[in-house]
Amino acid sequence: MRWINSRMTFVLSSSFLLAVFGLLISKEENVIGYIIILGTLYGTAIGLYYSGFNLYSILLTNPENRQLFMGMEQIMNRITAVLTPLIFSYLIPLVLH
Repeated sequence: MRWINSRMTFVLSSSFLLAVFGLLISKEENVIGYIIILGTLYGTAIGLYYSGFNLYSILLTNPENRQLFMGMEQIMNRITAVLTPLIFSYLIPLVLH
């Protein structure tokens, strides 16, 4: 984080995800041959995102409210992890018909 601007981690993360999805779209039938490259790009993207997120979580909170902030963030992550598949399992058949 000292070597680059901390906001740049979000831009780089998006760039790596763009490369992942670009490779998936361009090689849709032969994607197994690129699994190591895809895993490396995806892991780098997620690592960059969370390094920036964690830095900003520390900078924007103080020791008194950090536990509440991180707890609320985890609750929201778990709620969306449950609701997203349910919502899309309802929406996909509607779009396909």
